[in-house]
Amino acid sequence: MKIKGYICAILASVMWGTVFLVGRFTMGGGEVNPFVLAFWRCFFATAFLSCILRGRIKDAFTISGKEYIILLFLAFTGIFLFNVLIFASLKFTTATSSSILMNANPLFILILAAVFLREKMNMGKIISVITGFAGCIMVIKGTYTGYTGVINPLKGNLLALGSALCWALYTVFGGGPVKKYGAVLTTFITISFGMLMLLFMMFLMRINFWDIGRSVFLAGAYLGIVPAGIGFTLWYNALKYIDAGELGIFQYLASVVTAILAVIFLKESLNVLMLVGMSLVFLSLYLPKIQKE
Repeated sequence: MKIKGYICAILASVMWGTVFLVGRFTMGGGEVNPFVLAFWRCFFATAFLSCILRGRIKDAFTISGKEYIILLFLAFTGIFLFNVLIFASLKFTTATSSSILMNANPLFILILAAVFLREKMNMGKIISVITGFAGCIMVIKGTYTGYTGVINPLKGNLLALGSALCWALYTVFGGGPVKKYGAVLTTFITISFGMLMLLFMMFLMRINFWDIGRSVFLAGAYLGIVPAGIGFTLWYNALKYIDAGELGIFQYLASVVTAILAVIFLKESLNVLMLVGMSLVFLSLYLPKIQKE
């Protein structure tokens, strides 16, 4: 049954690889507020998932208040903070760099899963994470070679790392609700709460989220329906078949997809160092399986 988990993880990672390209295009030179793009992404994701759930939405009202505490935590870390930090990072650094650092979160997932879920840290998982991270480092170093079209790479990279930690928390602590309520309903609830949190913050900060250009609206629709609505659901569905520590490794694929798209559409450089790094990323996906065999 693990093959189903692998397929879901790969599809989700490919979809997420497009987020940084679309986000970079939309954010431009910083004219668009990260809260606005994050809100519209969550808005369209919520609408999309509500259409899929239909009559099952009423199941959300059967969940106890105590269990909603966990769901609110997931919404705050994996939806609210995660999206704001990602789009904010794209104002200061390259799409490829942001993607690589965010998708380095398997390091956080491995540690958090071992501490809180008591998942076994076997040598295969450890080596695969190290290999994948080494590949990411090579890609990011290659990205900066000859490329200067960034505003403040250090700030952008730190924001991307913050989003990586948020996603690690979302992945590790989301396994329980997924197994109990299903991937779609769990995703719908967390994204809905995340959207409300974003709306509340924009009201407090007096951010205009309605009078926006068509490009922001369309970007929000795509990011909400494909990478968020479909991608998040596939990711949580993969948790039914794969341990969180092993699943996290698949996110390295997203950074590879971003790098390829960034070269084509954003004219970011691709060199030998980046190609070797991408090869290590793919190799890291197979190491746990090889060790088990």
